Amino acid sequence: HDGRHALKGAPECVSHLVSQGKKLIILSNTSSPADAALRKLPSLGFDPRHFAGAVTSGEEASRHVRKEWAGKRALWLTWSADHAASHPLTFLAKCG
Repeated sequence: HDGRHALKGAPECVSHLVSQGKKLIILSNTSSPADAALRKLPSLGFDPRHFAGAVTSGEEASRHVRKEWAGKRALWLTWSADHAASHPLTFLAKCG
């Protein structure tokens, strides 16, 4: 997608794959959590029921920080909360 619209034919392709019994999952480089990526699907023209789930870089980053940096101090730089795909405090909460 281009941030606002699905690529031409993509929703129809997904529907066809699902009708053929294929299981689909989203792998995305968004900094947003997986549930936010799934919530965005209808606005892009996709049926969220067609996907078994999503994995996002933001979700994986929070897991890594929670596992490797628990109890340690770190400096975290990010965009302004006004421009971030998800609020920085939401990310930090997922980090533990």
